[in-house]
Amino acid sequence: MSNEKKSKKPIAIICALIAVAAVIGVVVFINSGKLTASTMRMLRTEGVVKLFENEKEKTISDNLRLNAGNVLNTRDASLAGIALDDTKIVTINELSNAQFDQKGKKLDINLTDGSLFFEVTKKLDSDETFDIRTSTMVVGIRGTSGYVATDKNGNDVVVITDGQVEVTGRNPVTGEVKTITVKAGERVTTYLYNDRTVDSIMFEKDDLNEEELDLFIVKRLAESERLITLVCEDTGWSREKILGIADGGNSDVMYADGSGDEAAVEGGDGTGSAAGSGDKAGTAGGAGSGGAGAGGSAGDGSDGDPAGGDGTGNGGNESDGSGANGNSGTDVSGGNAGSADGSANALTAGAGDGSVAGDAASTAATTSKSGAAAYVASVDSSGVMHLTNGGSFDPGYYAEQNPDVVSEVGTDPYKLLEHYLAFGETDKRYGTAAEQEQAEAARQAEYMEFVEALDRANAEAAEEAKKAAASSGGGSKNSGGSKNSEGSSSSGGYTAVGSDGTPVTYTGNEGTAGGP
Repeated sequence: MSNEKKSKKPIAIICALIAVAAVIGVVVFINSGKLTASTMRMLRTEGVVKLFENEKEKTISDNLRLNAGNVLNTRDASLAGIALDDTKIVTINELSNAQFDQKGKKLDINLTDGSLFFEVTKKLDSDETFDIRTSTMVVGIRGTSGYVATDKNGNDVVVITDGQVEVTGRNPVTGEVKTITVKAGERVTTYLYNDRTVDSIMFEKDDLNEEELDLFIVKRLAESERLITLVCEDTGWSREKILGIADGGNSDVMYADGSGDEAAVEGGDGTGSAAGSGDKAGTAGGAGSGGAGAGGSAGDGSDGDPAGGDGTGNGGNESDGSGANGNSGTDVSGGNAGSADGSANALTAGAGDGSVAGDAASTAATTSKSGAAAYVASVDSSGVMHLTNGGSFDPGYYAEQNPDVVSEVGTDPYKLLEHYLAFGETDKRYGTAAEQEQAEAARQAEYMEFVEALDRANAEAAEEAKKAAASSGGGSKNSGGSKNSEGSSSSGGYTAVGSDGTPVTYTGNEGTAGGP
């Protein structure tokens, strides 16, 4: 019997150990899932991306785990995608610098330069926080998507694409703090004014449409079927427009075949532009061999307006058109322009019968430049593009003023125009010298208004101070002092600020000697 008891005891111990091991295994399995879910890791990189830990560069690899305090730096034409956990993804834009900090369920990203796009697919738990910080604001995220950036002028910007966030702005000089709610489809820009203690931090809120979105935002939306659907539902934006912009142009623009109601776009440097066969005509053909088109006639257009391209090919004849200039049956060298389907003015070069397309080379050139060219109404002899919105764009001037853009996209006029349309307004880049002069004049006028307002305020303060000095200032003849003593002197003084910011001190009335 004793031997039997002894043999059962080790078995019991072993069973107990197995049970404990099983429990530990379950706990480790559960916790390992949580660990994986809360681990920051690298999803993808494009271009040149640098990762630093304790100021030392680390080698980047796929699915690399990031630690608290890591800093990411992206160079020109680069980006980095980071999974903060299973429900939070951040894409760091080019020319950006961001530090990642995590402590328990508290997650912070300190964006010291550039921009990023964030997406949170599940609302945070009540004990979780996710903040994106810049030098002047904190964006408190609960479950939404959007864009945070520091623009060219140093102002911080937030764009929300779904849901809403609380943005807290802080002026580090005055210490003033303000909070604003930003909803889907809105942009908020933060401005600092260090010359005052009240309203030293101000928010400017705008409603955005698809065309006003930064191209970086558009591309992030186009990457995710789930996200673009959610964003369009929340903002009312058009899915087709967003996808068209992400693809390099509006999806409803007709290209070289011009088979819809819109015009065929400019042929560029090909061998002839194409006329649309819809209700509107194509635009003028660009320079190049045969830029005027190779033959063809204007057809039966009632409003044909001769405007051939500037290439060297043979223009067609305006054989049957009763053009606006009355040139019925007259040859038009350098290319002709007939109306498409006889309904609208045509600026096509070498368009035959209002519907004949140009060569394949023109089609290829048009297609490759469809995004930016869709905004070009015409190009003058100096290369300045006149846009459909009434503005102008000078590629040469833009390239000269923005060498960083040239290093990024090259000198192709349409690539430069595409950059201007996407970033010109937000980055304060100007398409022509005249546009820059107008902007500078407007800023100067605004500054002068400020100076005048400041001068008026100082003048009013001076007047009030003088009145106060007169009523409570130096001694008078009857009350200034005794016969043998002088009255008080120089009271009621004050200091104002001049228009150039320099303090100006004014003294009060001097007291006079007492009466006899």
